[in-house]
Amino acid sequence: MVRFCILKDSWAIDTTLNTVGGNGTQYDFNRQQTFQGYINIPIDALRFLETEFKIVNPEAGRITTLSLLAGLDVVLGLIASQIPRLVSAHVLLLHP
Repeated sequence: MVRFCILKDSWAIDTTLNTVGGNGTQYDFNRQQTFQGYINIPIDALRFLETEFKIVNPEAGRITTLSLLAGLDVVLGLIASQIPRLVSAHVLLLHP
């Protein structure tokens, strides 16, 4: 089904459900109005999206969190890889 939707300024991207939703008007192929109200459109169904506003990256918070966790994993991995050397050197000092 071909449909055209014009969403007002209140639209938002839901990255959890992968949808774009907002108040607007829906038209059929012949540009006859078929619905007016809240419209929820799957992102995969979008063919064209035009806006006058810059879309802020909705994944920015997730990317930052994953980057911090990856950095922490590297640091803890390096510390854990040095523990056997530190323990063996400490044991040698205690038992001459």
